[in-house]
Amino acid sequence: MNKIKTMVSRETNYVYHMLAVAKCGYDNDYGRKYAGLHPFEDLQMLKDNEKLVTVKGGEYLGPLYPLFIVAAALDSPVPEFFAAIKHFVQTGDLELISDEVLEITANSVGNNPKGYWQGFYENCKEHDLPVVEICNVMISNYDIFCNQVWQESQLELLPYAQGIEQIFEENGFSHKAESVMGITLKNNFYATFCNSMQGGAEAIDISADRDVFGISRDFDKAEKFIAHEFVIYLLKQAFKDAGIGFSMEFWADIEGLAEFYLCQINGEVSGVFDEPNVQEAIKFYKAAYEADNSLTAAELFRKRAG
Repeated sequence: MNKIKTMVSRETNYVYHMLAVAKCGYDNDYGRKYAGLHPFEDLQMLKDNEKLVTVKGGEYLGPLYPLFIVAAALDSPVPEFFAAIKHFVQTGDLELISDEVLEITANSVGNNPKGYWQGFYENCKEHDLPVVEICNVMISNYDIFCNQVWQESQLELLPYAQGIEQIFEENGFSHKAESVMGITLKNNFYATFCNSMQGGAEAIDISADRDVFGISRDFDKAEKFIAHEFVIYLLKQAFKDAGIGFSMEFWADIEGLAEFYLCQINGEVSGVFDEPNVQEAIKFYKAAYEADNSLTAAELFRKRAG
């Protein structure tokens, strides 16, 4: 059974829409097309705090970017979340943080989501981070997106998502990947699409089962990229079972291991990662596996990362 599904979410698209129109990590034609719909001062507020609200793979994770990750994973309206966060940082009271938010948080940080948010609150206070101002921007611009952008975006997003899912329904990749790696993913993997991500970070895991992708690639390249990310999710399962943490410190080693397995499954890598440290990791895993093909994914990683 195919475990790679696709989805198009209004909430996810709103979050990355706002980053694109403010040129926060995404500077593209989409952002320039819609920026004029929003108050300049709101976009400037986000832009002035770009490194707080964005991520760059292998380099940094902004301290307020988790707000955008959680918001992007929501099924409920984004403004409700930012209103709850605004109340929280003003009062220290978690009462408005929904069960949905706590569940999403638990999937990322473990079984103490309230403790995570308490640490977030203390960090915001210690460093005087502009959380309230950013929440206000994300609350006040939502209706603009829903009323003037979302319907048009769906016309572009839905056919793309349907086409990608059909490819994976037909090619059996997820079953083959699980078989080759000896790992079974417990749930489906959802590729969630946005049309605002060109020129910036993609393949962002926003929850335990959702990864965000742009739609600028043709189907062949998108298939390879999404296949790579499905392998990443299998590695997360293997690492969790082996008691290994998934850390940005080992970004190149993890991406290299996924590329190694993608080559084992499909006979070729994704072609997405040309960084020297990723290429070096791929070579290491190939040599290690040729020397001992009984090594599991977790064992291969331990040999590389120590």
